[in-house]
Amino acid sequence: MRPTGIILLFLWVTAATVCSQSVRMDVHNEPLNKVLSRLQLELSFDDRTLSEYNISVSKSFENPESALLWLLEDKPFRVERIKNVYVIIPCDNQKKNPADRVFGNIEVRPFSFKGTVVSQTTGEPLEYAIVSLLDADSIPIATGFTTDKGQFAIKTSRVPASIKIGSLGYRTRYENIRDVDGNLGVIHLNDCMIPLGEVVVAAEKTSKEIHHTTYVITPQMLRGVHDALELSDKIPGIYFDQSSNSVWLNHHANILLLVDGVPYSETYLRHLSPDRIEAIEVIHAVSGRFVSDDYAGIIQFVLKKNYTGYDLHASNAVWMNLSKTAENCRLPENHPSLGFIYTTHRLNFFGMYEYDREKSNYHATKSLTYDRYKLVSHSVSHPAHRYRYDHHTVNGGINYHLTPFQILGMQSDYTRGSTKTLQQYTMRRTDLSNNYDRSFTSETENLIQAHTFTGSLFYKGQFANRLHVYADFSYNYYDNDMKNEYHQGGEDVYRYSDLWNEYKKQTGLNFEGKYSLSHNMSIEAGYSNLYRRYASKSSQGIGFLNYKENRNRASVYFSRLFSDRTRLRAGVAFEHIYSHNGITGKHTTRILPYVWMNVKITSKGSLIAGYTANSLYPSLYQLSPMSIVVDTFLTQIGNPDVTSAVRHHGFMEISLGDKLKLMPQVVFINDGISEVYDRKAYKLYRTFNQIDFREYSLNVSYNQSFGRYFRLKSTLTFYHQDALYEANRNSVNGWMIYSDGNFYHPDWAAGIQFGYYRNMKKNILWQGYYMSGKDFWSITARKELWNHRISVMLSYIPPIEFGVRNDRIKYLDTPLYKERTTTDLSSYHPTLLLKVGLRFDHGTRKEPVENKTIKMLHKPER
Repeated sequence: MRPTGIILLFLWVTAATVCSQSVRMDVHNEPLNKVLSRLQLELSFDDRTLSEYNISVSKSFENPESALLWLLEDKPFRVERIKNVYVIIPCDNQKKNPADRVFGNIEVRPFSFKGTVVSQTTGEPLEYAIVSLLDADSIPIATGFTTDKGQFAIKTSRVPASIKIGSLGYRTRYENIRDVDGNLGVIHLNDCMIPLGEVVVAAEKTSKEIHHTTYVITPQMLRGVHDALELSDKIPGIYFDQSSNSVWLNHHANILLLVDGVPYSETYLRHLSPDRIEAIEVIHAVSGRFVSDDYAGIIQFVLKKNYTGYDLHASNAVWMNLSKTAENCRLPENHPSLGFIYTTHRLNFFGMYEYDREKSNYHATKSLTYDRYKLVSHSVSHPAHRYRYDHHTVNGGINYHLTPFQILGMQSDYTRGSTKTLQQYTMRRTDLSNNYDRSFTSETENLIQAHTFTGSLFYKGQFANRLHVYADFSYNYYDNDMKNEYHQGGEDVYRYSDLWNEYKKQTGLNFEGKYSLSHNMSIEAGYSNLYRRYASKSSQGIGFLNYKENRNRASVYFSRLFSDRTRLRAGVAFEHIYSHNGITGKHTTRILPYVWMNVKITSKGSLIAGYTANSLYPSLYQLSPMSIVVDTFLTQIGNPDVTSAVRHHGFMEISLGDKLKLMPQVVFINDGISEVYDRKAYKLYRTFNQIDFREYSLNVSYNQSFGRYFRLKSTLTFYHQDALYEANRNSVNGWMIYSDGNFYHPDWAAGIQFGYYRNMKKNILWQGYYMSGKDFWSITARKELWNHRISVMLSYIPPIEFGVRNDRIKYLDTPLYKERTTTDLSSYHPTLLLKVGLRFDHGTRKEPVENKTIKMLHKPER
């Protein structure tokens, strides 16, 4: 390691930190039980009793426990902490009644009551349910709570008239006491969801950073979801696409998924039980160790602490094409998977297997113009584009708690599979100089067989509740064998075939620390190193690539809470890149600034503004000089001289309550990489070069619950893109929307969803554009069976033409070459998706600490 690296590491060790533990609350005239449920504490209380008190508060607290004490001040309750659960107990009225307590000089013996409290729905015992014995005036005379087996035993010196049982999430129950000393038996409580609304706390999560939006998971959000990715669909701005099994954030698919600060694959999250998740965080401005990975945002899943249990999960999703033109492709997709997660107080390990098979046959038309020739495809009965994808994925990992606040973990993923594409056209070729026509066939086939392995080792630690540190080391290996064949039939028969191998080796090292200077100020610092090597070799011994790249990056960020209404986070990353393309080397140094500010304007309105810069790097196919024949005119070849680029991202988020958000954004990429067309000798090549990109967009997100069962969610995006190269400018614009209405009834364990998804987007090129995604309407029915162990979802994509674009277009207009390729997607309407999941799980949250009572020694400052 160079001396500069040692200095940066030393600075990181001395300056590393954790952020403020403060929590902010802004509520007006809301029931106390609802307000308490917003704290990120594990609480147990009687909903009905606490709902009698209304709370108004606009204040920041040092930690959630301080907020709890403040909210209960001057109220007839006491708080006991049992393990990691805060139990709120009504204060007993223990004044003596001579008629009950004393007879002469002889005291009446104490009365004893015992019983068991269980859930009416599941039959499971309810831990920490509040049990109160009441006198004739319904005043508590003795209070206790249930054990982990749902049992209670209460003694009192007075004769109770009735008993009251309450628990968070259940209806309070009253029973008259007829037997003054006996067993009350089994008492059943019915479910009762607190109407919290789906966004509970925004932008101010307790004991975390201040530059993201946090959504605490409520019981309503868990309804009708079977895994963590489905749960993310309940968050405003996030869309889980069942058709592609992927997560989008404001119509961006390049999203990083984290679990407690550690990157995890979608495979893991597809098997993670939503019951393990405490909150979901959304980060729009990427910083720190992720600043140079071209992510449009981060979605982090925060797990419940001190959780022990197991998950066994199996699922399968099958697509069925009902179209008359399916052409031997009735089952275009099949995704079976199997996984397990096992967690103890110290150990967590998991393993998953997935198989993905996709097959598609699309009709397509093509029109080309090159030099003096024009080619137009004939209409044929068979599909022009055929695609098949087969992949097997295995991943696993283990995390070990060295101490309650230090974790050492490792995980790995291995993927093996093949991808085959076949394009077949019958073309009419016209010589524009003499109008001479002739026909020929064109067939291009590509077969890719790839192996990918990724392994990582990470460490997380917390010291003195102020210092958080994180470190990881990762290794990635990718190997690819590709076969390219082209066959032209007709008068001029031409054949071409080549086979080559490509591989990538990459290592990554990250150190990051966060330190809390005070309750409203913190600093972060980090260092990252990434080394990668790309290489390729043709079977003909030509086009050899030997590309090496080494990146070193140091970063520092400062966070400050100026007031209850204003927060700021700012910093900078310094990056040095050395790249060598096998012939020449290049040094590049960059400064990547970052700033984020949150201003609370009113009790329901806030403004977030931010700017960040990050680096983009060339990929293997953009660098590789291998020749891939595309058609009779065109050959693709990489450019080993392209270099990294800088992406500038500015945005604002205007929140009008928890229901409506507006987010204007601008993205500018200086010297980005795009395909261009050039003629060398007598051949036309599609290659890559550095050009400038701009994108302006406006996202409007609306999320509204109506009563207990219905929810409406929509995200609308308008965008405009520019590409600039050699004084030429190309522009495209468009809009996208995903909107759905959901009805789910927990008593029926069933629901239905109706949605419209306009997901097809124009992606700009310097000399044209290409479209990606699909438009469709969808009707989805869901049913949970066997105490929610089995989840069955059936989605129907009807052949509705209104608002649906069935033509996916690639359009090019260059001085040398013109192309318009139209792929017809109508053959996949109508379609059925059947998804079945089976889950066996069990888990509890416990912490081995002594019981203690929290006492209010002084009045909290108001």
